[in-house]
Amino acid sequence: MRYGAHLIEAVEVLGPVDAVSDAAAGKGSLGDNVRLVGHPQLVITLAADPAAMDHGVCL
Repeated sequence: MRYGAHLIEAVEVLGPVDAVSDAAAGKGSLGDNVRLVGHPQLVITLAADPAAMDHGVCL
């Protein structure tokens, strides 16, 4: 799924999300990813994104 406008809506149409693996550091998507799964422990970022700590996401 590409990041950008309407990401949340596009993913939610597909059904529930169990976990997210993020590789788009600095794109501002970590907050959206946490919203999709409902908890920061279900999101991991593969890139060193300084916002990860702000959202409680593991690096």
